[in-house]
Amino acid sequence: MSSLNSTDPVTRAALGLLDIHASTMLLTVCFVGRIYREVKVMAIGGGSEEIMRDLAVRQMGL
Repeated sequence: MSSLNSTDPVTRAALGLLDIHASTMLLTVCFVGRIYREVKVMAIGGGSEEIMRDLAVRQMGL
């Protein structure tokens, strides 16, 4: 559950940065682009949000 709670706000922030710095995000040397790529890897490593929510509901017995 903590993985879901930590990756969701970070992903939203990275998408906000994407809106602001759209063209520079494509550069490999750009710090903002690096943040966006690392957020995507963090989300993949933690599992998809739908699966994490489904597991949490099953563990709560709902």
